[in-house]
Amino acid sequence: MNNKRGLSAIIITLIIVGLSLVAVGIVWGVVSNLLQSSEEQTTSQYDTLFLDMKVEKVALDEDGISVSVSRGSGGGTISGVAITISDGENTKVIKREVSDFEQLEQKTFSITSSEMGDVVFVKSVSVSPLLQNSVGNVLDSLDNSEIYDTIFTGNLIEDPLFKNPSYWTSSWVLDYVNLKEAKVDTISCSKIATTSNIQSYSGYVPVDPYKTYKFSLWIKQSNTDSSLYFGFDSYNSAKTEISAKESSSSPVIGSSTNYYFWYGDILPSNTWRKITGYIFPCNQPTWTNPSDTTYSNYYMDCSTAYLRIRFLNYDAPPYGTSIGTTAWYALPRIEEVNL
Repeated sequence: MNNKRGLSAIIITLIIVGLSLVAVGIVWGVVSNLLQSSEEQTTSQYDTLFLDMKVEKVALDEDGISVSVSRGSGGGTISGVAITISDGENTKVIKREVSDFEQLEQKTFSITSSEMGDVVFVKSVSVSPLLQNSVGNVLDSLDNSEIYDTIFTGNLIEDPLFKNPSYWTSSWVLDYVNLKEAKVDTISCSKIATTSNIQSYSGYVPVDPYKTYKFSLWIKQSNTDSSLYFGFDSYNSAKTEISAKESSSSPVIGSSTNYYFWYGDILPSNTWRKITGYIFPCNQPTWTNPSDTTYSNYYMDCSTAYLRIRFLNYDAPPYGTSIGTTAWYALPRIEEVNL
């Protein structure tokens, strides 16, 4: 009997020891994970302590954008970069794994339009390091607000970058150009190369006939063989074309459906010029031309409900000699103004 009691005590003691070892193992596992996480966090913080990265440039390309990022002289180990883009309303984070991004090196990362998602145009971009699959702190950002405002803010043209062919009529191709004159590095535009006559229209822009609208367009041409035009068309609520009216002074000179703010050649060739014109309210037949008027301004009929931009490259006789001229049209804009 005493032997049985002694054996039971030993078994209980072994069970207690076993449970204690299991408990210690569990506790050690938790502590070990915490220590490892703390070590990784400390390593990440140390890695970013001297890390230096800068957003150098953002440019449009044929299928999205390219972002150039440079790395400074600071040390630190990274596994890639995280690029955050925003149009002011929508934000997207794009990660790129890079194992060989060395100090004092610059790399360019392409981001496709599908990766951009709902981001229409990059108003701001920032860069962060990837550290052991986690995103580090933002090290640099680039504000594109001035360019964004130039293109979009207050612009009644829905597609000023010519990304939506259905918004524009006629035969043109998408091109990418440098437009420093408008403080824009690389921009998408319409290119019309022809030996005949081509005219392109924007979509319908709803307007109030009792308000003033400013039209503008940047134009460049390869040679002076063709005749270029920048004008508009007016429509009533049924989208039937109607006349606008011309008046440089009282009395009214006339009305027509074929008015242009400007026509001619851009001199010298292969240089950009901004053409500007105004459409005045239907109850304002006379006015003083604003200082930035290029050539002619007009006023609306009181039944006007829509306006459209139109631009032409006419190279066939009698407008040209059909040698062939390429014209570029960029940053189309209609905006309501108070004069």
